[in-house]
Amino acid sequence: MDTNDTIERLEGLEKLLDLGVITQEEFEVKKQEILHPQERKEEAPETFVVEISRKDEPRTSKADRSLYRGIPEDKPPKKRSPLKGILIALAVILVLGTAAYFVPQTGFRCLLKGHVPEDDYVIVKAPTCVEAGKAETRCAVCGKVVNTTKLSPVTTHDYVNGVCAVCGAKDPGAGNNNKSPLYRVRTLVELHVRTGPGMSYSVNRNLPYLSVVDVYETKKADGYTWNRINDTEWVANDGTWLEKVN
Repeated sequence: MDTNDTIERLEGLEKLLDLGVITQEEFEVKKQEILHPQERKEEAPETFVVEISRKDEPRTSKADRSLYRGIPEDKPPKKRSPLKGILIALAVILVLGTAAYFVPQTGFRCLLKGHVPEDDYVIVKAPTCVEAGKAETRCAVCGKVVNTTKLSPVTTHDYVNGVCAVCGAKDPGAGNNNKSPLYRVRTLVELHVRTGPGMSYSVNRNLPYLSVVDVYETKKADGYTWNRINDTEWVANDGTWLEKVN
């Protein structure tokens, strides 16, 4: 063996001793093997070989496998029962149902069963001769607006001294038989406007649903009560088509 190679091997062996990797006894044995290779025993010291091989030996015991997986060997993972989820869902439904029936003001009843519209609408903006109005229907339970209806502009003007107080239009009936109106009505259906009080008269136009008009004169004909809404226009009423308004 080359002298330089022997020195290098001894220096490396001494570093292992300094680091505590091998003991003094192991150091002496290996040193003798390096200095006198012809006298080296056939079997290497068992202690040194065993220690080196154990460092790289994989863990194969049950305890080691359990630690590696993070699960105790004798405690298998718990299985979730579907019955627990079903019971929780039933409890939530029971709570919401109770709130819906016994605490209606919270709105849970409407959320689960839908809104209950009131029978009557509320006019939030009255129509005029130049601008449409608006009516709303609210829920009788929670008060939320469930329907909005657009009210067409009225076909009659609010005449004061022969002039409309809203748009300034002149009263075409000023000076004739259009005196002060008897009352004001609102249409509950769309009505035909005829040129006279009877079914034989021609239809000029239609009066939209929820229109508000003044009535100046009434007559009975063809089984209906006819209402004159201006100088030459009449609409029929069977008792349910018009309602008086203040």
